[in-house]
Amino acid sequence: GDVNGFHAIGLVASFKVEVAFAPALEFSLFSNGTTWPIELARSDALRVSDVHTPQHLRLARVPSADSMRVSWTSSLRDEAATVLWGSAPGSYMESRVAEVTTYFKDQLCGPPATDHGWSEPGWLYSVVIGPLVPLHGSSMFYIVGSDAMGWTENRNFSVPTPPGASKNLRFIALADMGVTYVDGAQYHWIEPFAINSSAFALDQEARRAEPSPGQGRVLDAVRQAVQTSSKGFELVLHVGDLAYATGYASKWDHFMSQIEPLSSRVPYMTAQGNHERDWPNSGSAIGGTDSGGECGVPTQARFRMPVPMRSQTQDQGWYSFEQGPVHFVMMNTEMSAFKGSAQYDFLVSDMAAVDRSKTPWVIFSGHRPMYSSSQALHGPDSSTASYDLQDGPWWPDVEELLVKYQVDLCLWGHVHNAEQTCPLARGKCVAAAGPGGYDAPVHAVIGNAGQSLSSFCLPDRPYCCCSALPPLCADACKALPPWSVWRMDSFGYSVIEVEGSTGLTMKFYQDCVGERDGGTMRSCTEFNKLVHSFTIRRRADLRGSSVE
Repeated sequence: GDVNGFHAIGLVASFKVEVAFAPALEFSLFSNGTTWPIELARSDALRVSDVHTPQHLRLARVPSADSMRVSWTSSLRDEAATVLWGSAPGSYMESRVAEVTTYFKDQLCGPPATDHGWSEPGWLYSVVIGPLVPLHGSSMFYIVGSDAMGWTENRNFSVPTPPGASKNLRFIALADMGVTYVDGAQYHWIEPFAINSSAFALDQEARRAEPSPGQGRVLDAVRQAVQTSSKGFELVLHVGDLAYATGYASKWDHFMSQIEPLSSRVPYMTAQGNHERDWPNSGSAIGGTDSGGECGVPTQARFRMPVPMRSQTQDQGWYSFEQGPVHFVMMNTEMSAFKGSAQYDFLVSDMAAVDRSKTPWVIFSGHRPMYSSSQALHGPDSSTASYDLQDGPWWPDVEELLVKYQVDLCLWGHVHNAEQTCPLARGKCVAAAGPGGYDAPVHAVIGNAGQSLSSFCLPDRPYCCCSALPPLCADACKALPPWSVWRMDSFGYSVIEVEGSTGLTMKFYQDCVGERDGGTMRSCTEFNKLVHSFTIRRRADLRGSSVE
C-alpha cells in the first residue's frame, strides 16, 4: 500500500535492541537520509515487562581478600535492594542491603554530556559483602535485587586469593576497548573489534582447544562459556579508556552490558583514561575535552575502586590492592604526579609499605604510557630519556619511585597497539648487577583492545608515517628505540600468569590474524593466537629478577 505518498513494499529486517531503562519503545521508518529525515511510519508502543530488573552486574576488589564489592544498576530506586550469597546455588545464607546513588546532568561539565548526549543513568547500587567463606578459590554464588525490582539469575565468582608469596595468580590485562553493536548497527564511535577483545578475553581458557567462532559473533558463545566455567582467571585489569562514551550516556549502557559476562564473575578493576576524565577546569592536569563533558563522573559512579580511605575521593582515582603474590598499584595519569603532589605522596607511602615477603611482585599501571615508541618520536635525546613528556611531564619523578621500590612490571594503555620493553630506566636498558639481581621495570603497552589501531613506524610498512611531530616520517622509520623489544599493531589482549615468587609470564594474544584495512581489520583468517610472551624470573630470596 501507500504510506504518506510512498509505495510500501513488504520487507523483513532483523536487528538487536538493547533496552536499559525505557519502559516503552516506538520504532519509526524514515526516508531522506539522516540530515533532513522524513518520518514515513511509526509503530505502536512496545512495553518492556521487566524494565526494573537489575542490570550491569560488576564486581570489584576491596582491601580485604575475604570481601567483594558487588554493584549493579536498575531503573527503580529501592532502599531494600539486597545481595544474597552463599556457597551453593540457591542456598543463600547471607544478605546485605546495598546503598543507592546516581548522578545528575548538572554534575557533568559540558557538552555533549550536558545536552543531546544526556540520558538518565538509572539508580546505581553497590555494597561490600563478606566475610566470604569457605577458603579462597571456592565458588561463591549470589543474586541481587528486591521483590519490587525483581531478582537476577544466579551468578558466581571465586573467592579472591589472599596475599601470599607461595600463591599463584592469573589475570587479564587490556586497555582502550570501546563498544560494538553485534548486529552491525552504527552509532557514535563504534569499533567493530571491541566485542572481540572482551569476548576473547572472557573465553580464552574455554576456547583454547576449540575452533574459534567468526569475527564479531562470539558474544553469545562467550556468555554460555562463562556460565559454565570460572577457572580461567581471577580478575580483569582495564587500564583506562573504557566505553568511549565521551558524553553519550547510552554508550555506557551498551558497554556495561558488553562486559557483564566478565564483570559479574571476576573483579573488573579500572583506571581513568583521558576519554573518561579530561575536561578543562575540572581538576584534570592534562586538559583537553576528551571526556565529552563527562569529567569522570559516570565512570566513578559505575566503577567504585578501593581508593585510600583517608580523605580521598573516587575522582582522584589512584589506589592499590593485593591478590596472591602481587601488589597492584593504579595511578591516575590524568592527575598531577609531580614530586610533592597528593598522588606522588600516595605512591611513596604505598610502595614503601609493601611487604615483599608476602607480595614479592609489584605491578604498576596507568593509562598514558611512560614509554611508547609510537609516542617517543623526538629522537634519542638523553635530556628527556625518551619519555612521553607531553602525556606525563612528571614521568622522571614517577620513574625514580618505580626503580627505588623495585617495581617489576608497568602496564599502560592510550596508544592503540602493543609493545614490550627491556628492563628500562631513564631511557636505557638495564642489566642486573649480578645473577638474579634486580634490574628495572619492564614496560608493556596494552592499548590494542578494540579502538582504531595506531600503526608503528616500520621501514617495510606502506603506512610508515604515524606522527606529525619531528622527526619526519623517514627519520622515524629509522629511529626505532633500542629499548623496544617487541611490538604489534593488531587487536588483542594480554594474559599475565604469576607463579609464586619465582616467575611472572605475560602473554600477548592477537584476536584477528588477517587482512589489514587502515586502523582496523578487513577480514580474519585466524583468531585468538598467542603471538608473544616473556617471563621475569626471580631468585628465591625475592630480590632478584631477570627477563627471558
